[in-house]
Amino acid sequence: MNSVKLGKGGRVVIPASLRRQMGMTVGDELVLHYPEGVLEILTASQAVYAAQELVKRYAGGMRNLAQELITERRREAKSVLHKKAGALSRRARGLLRTCAARRLPG
Repeated sequence: MNSVKLGKGGRVVIPASLRRQMGMTVGDELVLHYPEGVLEILTASQAVYAAQELVKRYAGGMRNLAQELITERRREAKSVLHKKAGALSRRARGLLRTCAARRLPG
């Protein structure tokens, strides 16, 4: 266990040995979390991993939410394209009928 003092302006110096263990370097963004009265300091990648684990727990384990979202978006885009294609083909049929009625070259 390491002990540090709170400095001016609320600054805390993390000992070099801990920074090395955590893979921290100067300028890294850190995430502070205060669950149940304990201050946790995480690197950005650790925070992302923790969030992914939390989502995994509530999303049912091995689901790939990104892939599900991509599949859903592609399905929606395909549906929109089919509707637009249907509208275009109806318009094209209407134009062909107009040309035939006017005996215009079609």
